[in-house]
Amino acid sequence: MGWRMVAACVLLLSCGDGNVVSPSRGQTLRPVVSTLLSETPTLAVALDDGRVLAETSEGLLLLRSPEDEGVIVGATGELGELRTVASVDGSTLLVGSGGVFVLRDEAFFVSPLAEALGEETVLGIVGTPREGVSTSDLWILTDQNLYLFRDDRLSPVEVDGVVFEGGVIASAPLLRGRSVWVATGEQVLELWMRDEGLQVARVRTGALPSQMVADGQGRLWILDVDGDLYALDSRRRLLRYAMGFEVTAIRASVAGPDLWIRGAEGERWHHADGEFHVVEGSMDDLDAGPDGALLAVAEGSLNILRARQAVRLLGPEAGARLVEATEIAVDAPSPDSVESIEAFVDGASVPVEDGVVRFLPDELSSGAHNLRVVVRYSDGTLPVSLERVYQVGLEAAWATDVLPIFDAWCAECHAAGGPAPTRLDTRELFAEEVDRVIFNIREGRMPLGRDPLDPDVVAVIEAWAASGFPE
Repeated sequence: MGWRMVAACVLLLSCGDGNVVSPSRGQTLRPVVSTLLSETPTLAVALDDGRVLAETSEGLLLLRSPEDEGVIVGATGELGELRTVASVDGSTLLVGSGGVFVLRDEAFFVSPLAEALGEETVLGIVGTPREGVSTSDLWILTDQNLYLFRDDRLSPVEVDGVVFEGGVIASAPLLRGRSVWVATGEQVLELWMRDEGLQVARVRTGALPSQMVADGQGRLWILDVDGDLYALDSRRRLLRYAMGFEVTAIRASVAGPDLWIRGAEGERWHHADGEFHVVEGSMDDLDAGPDGALLAVAEGSLNILRARQAVRLLGPEAGARLVEATEIAVDAPSPDSVESIEAFVDGASVPVEDGVVRFLPDELSSGAHNLRVVVRYSDGTLPVSLERVYQVGLEAAWATDVLPIFDAWCAECHAAGGPAPTRLDTRELFAEEVDRVIFNIREGRMPLGRDPLDPDVVAVIEAWAASGFPE
C-alpha cells in the first residue's frame, strides 16, 4: 500500500493576466569568473558540500577548488547521461542513464534503489529532513510513479485524481522546510509527511511545467513548456514574468539567492533580490552550486561564475556576546574596484574607517543587535550585503523565557497535533528550526494572522540561540 493523501487545499487558482509582471531590470552583471578545470568535461555537477563532480577523459573527477588536483572516483561513461542529483544524510545520489549511484566521501558505488525501481526511469530525487530524527525522507519521481523511501521501505505515493507520469520534481525553497514540490499537468503539488500521513496542498498554474528550481529567498521558479517563467513566492503568490524571450533553462540553489536564466537565442539573465540582470559573456551553463554560483563551460574550460565578490567579515562570529568596543574588519577582494563600504547597526549608519567597523556595546541596550555591511563595486558585480547579529547583556533560557513565548504565540499551530507541518513544542525541535523561526518572525510572516512580535521578544529568542540553547 502506498502513502495516500490525508489533507489538501487549493492555494492559488490559475495565473491570469493580472499576475503578469515585467521584470525589474537592474545593472548589467559581469560575473567573477574562476577556472576550475582547464578542459571541457562531459558533465559537471555541484554538490551540496561545495565539491564538484566532473567527468573527464580520465574518469569521474571529484574536486573542490581550482588549486585542488582532485581524485578519480569512477570510470568515464559509468554514470552515463546525468538526469538528477540529490544530497541525503551525508551522501549524494546521482541518477544517470547508466543507473543510480551513491557518492559518499570519495566512494562511488551502485545504489540499492536501482534494483528496487526495476525498469522505471528515474526523473528526479529530492531528500527532505524529518522532524525529530536524523534521517531524511527520499522522494523519487520516475516516468511512471512517485515513490517515498522512508524507514527502509519504498512505497508509491497516491493522491486522488493525480497521475505522476511525466511530472517534474523540485526541493522546497529554504523557507518552506520539509516539503517537496511535484508538477503534473497544470497543477503543482506541495507534499510533506506528518505523523498521520501524507499532506498535500495544490497550486493551479495554468501552465505545463518543464523545469522547477527553488532559491534561498523563498521562491519556487517554474519554467513551462512554452518558455514562460513563473515564480511562486514565500507568500504563495504566483507571478508570470514577461521576459520578452523564450526561456530554455533555469538554475538555482536553495542555499543561495541567485537564479540563472538561459534563453533560446543565447540570452543570459540573472535574478536576485527582486531584480533581473543581463549577464555579460558567452557560456554553456551546467549547474548551480550550493552558494548560488554557476558552473559553466566557456572557451574549453570549466568555470565558476559568481554574481558577487567574496567579501568576508573578520571578527567575532555571529551570535557572540560583546561587552566592550569591538573591531570588525571588512575583507574585500579586488580593493581597487571597491566603490563604497557602508555599515549599519539596527538600521542606523555607523562609520567605517579604513575598512574597519567599530561595534560599541556600551551605546546599545541589552538584547540582540544587527550589524549589516554593504560593499559596492565598480567592476560590474552585484553589491554584497553581509549581516551578523550580536548579543549585548541579555540572558535567556528555554523554560523561563522561550517556552512562555512559544505558549503565547506559537502553540496554536506548532504544538503536537497542530495544523502546521513543523512542530516546535520541545526545546530540541525549537532549536533545530530556530534560524527559520527568527527569520519568519523578523519578516512578519509569523505568527500567522497576528500582529508582528515586539523586537524585544525576538531578542529573547536570538539571545537563547546565541547562548547555545540553555534549558
